[in-house]
Amino acid sequence: MSARGWPRRLLKIVLVAAGVWLALEAALWLMLRGRVEQPLARADHVVVRVDTHSLSYVEKQITDPAAIARIRGYIETRPGRWHKTWHTPPVTHVHAAFYRGDELVGWFASGSNFLQARTVDGSVAMRRTAPEELEELNRLVGAPPRSHLGRGGE
Repeated sequence: MSARGWPRRLLKIVLVAAGVWLALEAALWLMLRGRVEQPLARADHVVVRVDTHSLSYVEKQITDPAAIARIRGYIETRPGRWHKTWHTPPVTHVHAAFYRGDELVGWFASGSNFLQARTVDGSVAMRRTAPEELEELNRLVGAPPRSHLGRGGE
């Protein structure tokens, strides 16, 4: 290879590598987009668990159909921007498990600045969210304000 030809070859290698990297990133983005669709309308009760301190939590059951519908409405109005986690998901502090009898039909949780849900294929998807949205979820499930911070509002 001549001294004049190596910059051109190096440029070609860099451009090919960048193209491959962009193609892989696009494919990964498409694969990791999560569709959160759960048959929550089938639920006849919701078990809510709120972590109050490390290793301690409060659990309650919601059976009122109107309350379940309000929680379901909250979840169903948050489409888009869900991304599957391909690593260990962060810790959540407010959990809502939707059941029909003994069958789990859906699962939803919140952390300090995100929501988590089970996707169509059974994996976990996450979505960043604003503190106001988290406060609304806490109100709907009867959790203390700022429960998403993990210390019961401390």
